[in-house]
Amino acid sequence: PGDKAPQIKTAKEMLSYLGVYIGEIDDVYDENMRLAVMTFQSIKDELFPYGILDKTTQLSLYSTMCELKEEVDDQLQAALDAL
Repeated sequence: PGDKAPQIKTAKEMLSYLGVYIGEIDDVYDENMRLAVMTFQSIKDELFPYGILDKTTQLSLYSTMCELKEEVDDQLQAALDAL
């Protein structure tokens, strides 16, 4: 807690999208962030829930977001609109 980095802001945005982070989205690792990380870790069976955003947790968060990513195809949408 107390660390500052652009990666923390990105992680807060991802955790907020997943519904486990509630608070200000900035680059500070605060208590809300620690609790959100712990919640995310407890949801994932392969992670130990201790509230530290370690490399394993970062990779799991990234892969979770990739699984949820919706692909936007602007060309397809333009073609469908034209029809």
